[in-house]
Amino acid sequence: MSDLSVEASDGTAIRPRVLVVSQPYPFPTVDGFTVRVADQCAALAATCDLHLLVTREPRTEWPESDVFRSVTPVAASIGSTGERLLDRLARRVVRPHFDDAIYLPEAVLDAARALDRKHEFDACIVHTPAWAGVFEALSPRALRVIDAHDIWHRKYLAFSAMGKGKLLEHFRDPERELATYRAADCTLGISTADDAYLAEGGVDARLHVPVSFPLRDLPSLPAEPTLLYAASSGETNLDAIHACVNEILPAVRAEIPEARLLLMGGGQAVRETYGNTEGVEVLPFLDDIDDAYRQARVVIVPLRQGTGLKIKVLESLSRGIPTILTPVAAEGIQLDEY
Repeated sequence: MSDLSVEASDGTAIRPRVLVVSQPYPFPTVDGFTVRVADQCAALAATCDLHLLVTREPRTEWPESDVFRSVTPVAASIGSTGERLLDRLARRVVRPHFDDAIYLPEAVLDAARALDRKHEFDACIVHTPAWAGVFEALSPRALRVIDAHDIWHRKYLAFSAMGKGKLLEHFRDPERELATYRAADCTLGISTADDAYLAEGGVDARLHVPVSFPLRDLPSLPAEPTLLYAASSGETNLDAIHACVNEILPAVRAEIPEARLLLMGGGQAVRETYGNTEGVEVLPFLDDIDDAYRQARVVIVPLRQGTGLKIKVLESLSRGIPTILTPVAAEGIQLDEY
C-alpha cells in the first residue's frame, strides 16, 4: 500500500482512505476467512482509514472495533422466500460463472457508489474475486486490490474429487478467474503455492501476503495421549474427520487403547455423527481456543483434499505443539526441511 502514501503541503502524511469489501464481519474471528480479513485490516488500520462494506446482514449484534472508520452492512440476497428460490433455480439452469451479474446484487453496487461519493477512496480491497465487480462502482482513481484467499478453481477441483463440485461450479473456468486477477491493480496470494499459480497464470501485479500468528507459550504437554483436530466444519474438514475416525484412530487405538481424538467446534452434524463414537470427544464451543490446545499432546491435520493456506496449521505451530500434517495440509506453508 506504499503507493498510496501522500503528503500535505506542510509535509504531514495523509492517511489513504480504503474501502474493504467482505462477506462476513471479521470480528470475532471464527474461521480461516475471518482470521485473514481481521489480520489484514488490523495491520492496514495503522496507516490507512478503513471503511468496511459487509455483504451479509448481521444475525447478531457485531462487536465494536476501532479498526474501521465506518461499517456498512448490505444484504447480498434480498427479496421474498419465493424470489430467493427462483434465484437458486435460475442459477442451476443458467449455470452462471462467479463474475456474472447474478452474483452481484445492485444493492451492493449502490452501497459502494454511495460510500465512494462520500469518502473518495484511494483504494478498494475485495475479499475473493467474486466481489471484483464492485470496482466498476468506484472512481477509476481508486487502486483495485483483490485478496484471493484461495485459488477457487483449484478448490472447485478439490470439491469435485469429493463429489461436491456443484458447490463451487461457478469457478469451473480457470482462465476466467485468472483474467479477473490480471485486470486488477494487485492480487494478494495467501500461500506460496497460490503465488506460484498466479505467476504461472500471468498475474504480474501480485503480492504474497501470508497470515501470521504471534508465538504463544503454552503449559507443558499433557501426559494423556490426546489427538486434536481443530476444525470440524466445511467439506474438506468433514472429509478429513471421516477418514480420521474410521481409518486413523482405530490404528492408533490398536497400539494405544487410551488414545482419544478431540474435535473442536463441532457443529450439529459432527455431534450427531461422532458424538457417541468410542475414543472421540466433540468439544463444546470455547471462548478461548487455547483451552483446546492445552488438552492436546499432538495436533493432527489429516486433510485429504484442500487448497490455500491452512490457518489451523499455523495456529498449532505458533503454540509449539507437535503437529502431524498430510502433504495437503502442508502445501503452501514455508516449512524449512519439512
